[in-house]
Amino acid sequence: MSAAYLMLIIGPALGQTDSSNLGPAAEGAGSASNLDPPAEEEKPFIDVDIDTNFGDETPFFDVDINMSRLPFPSREPSRKRQAEEEEEAKRPKPEERWNDFLPLFRKQAVEKGYELPFPMGISSSLMIIDQDIQVSDLRVGLSGGGPTSVKILRESAVDANSKSANMRFDAWVLPFLNIYGLLGYTWATSDIVLTAEIDPPLTPSEIVEIPIEAKVDGPTWGLGGSLVGGYSHFFGMVDVNYTWTDISAFDNYVTKLVASARAGIQGKVWRRNGALWVGTMYLNNEATIQITLPSNLPAPSLNGALIEIDQESKDNFNFIFGGALNLTRHIQLTVEGGVGERDQFLVSLGCRF
Repeated sequence: MSAAYLMLIIGPALGQTDSSNLGPAAEGAGSASNLDPPAEEEKPFIDVDIDTNFGDETPFFDVDINMSRLPFPSREPSRKRQAEEEEEAKRPKPEERWNDFLPLFRKQAVEKGYELPFPMGISSSLMIIDQDIQVSDLRVGLSGGGPTSVKILRESAVDANSKSANMRFDAWVLPFLNIYGLLGYTWATSDIVLTAEIDPPLTPSEIVEIPIEAKVDGPTWGLGGSLVGGYSHFFGMVDVNYTWTDISAFDNYVTKLVASARAGIQGKVWRRNGALWVGTMYLNNEATIQITLPSNLPAPSLNGALIEIDQESKDNFNFIFGGALNLTRHIQLTVEGGVGERDQFLVSLGCRF
């Protein structure tokens, strides 16, 4: 009884044939016709005999397993496997490129089913920003003296406008990390009227209006990086970059820190791959403007005075929204806008390879 139970349990699991080949004993009495040839007795699984009856032909314990029925792999590949190998050989192999070493761990990501973009890219962009700024310190140099801080009584709304044309070079160093460099040119204008109290030498203090209209420009360069992740058609990314602008009229570089976060969805747009997103942007724009006032001002004490103004963004955050469309496998068009205390517009055309 023990041997029979063992055979019924492990026999099918090891590839045993169905019960129709086990003969009448397995199917029940009367199930086989007398005209049918006797079924071939099933070969045993294991043949282990333990005889403790000393001469009795009936063993005390008997377990049978046929080693030839075990599911060991065949030396000859199956027809199905041969067909799969032939089909695999016919498929065109992906073209090998010199930059296939990027991103790192590329092979592991592809094996897990992730679809990765081309590892490198170059793009050109134009960004226009219109924002309010505030003056944190005003310094005035009178009669050839060094600039010293004065009390600001009132300032008009300061509207600053800037335009930047940039080239961006980027590379995916990891499947989720992109780093890039920027090189371009920036034009900026700001218009402000400050009311301040000054103390001219040898004369009583006086309240004056200081009109300042600055138009500056200079080359810009910077570095940045993006972290990207996604699930199904949804994605999120965080981007941070830092830029320097060399304004010839200023003693120091104008620096800018920009950080942004975006979340969106990607898929087919007009039968092409595309994406839409919303997010927020942080911009810390600090600059020191240094100018020399003309000599025909209503306040004689200000004629030819040296003025230094420390200014910064009035509100660092705004909301952004945008989209991208792959015109071809290699060319992508990106458009993004920003609203809030800072209005902005970005258009970019890039090529990946």
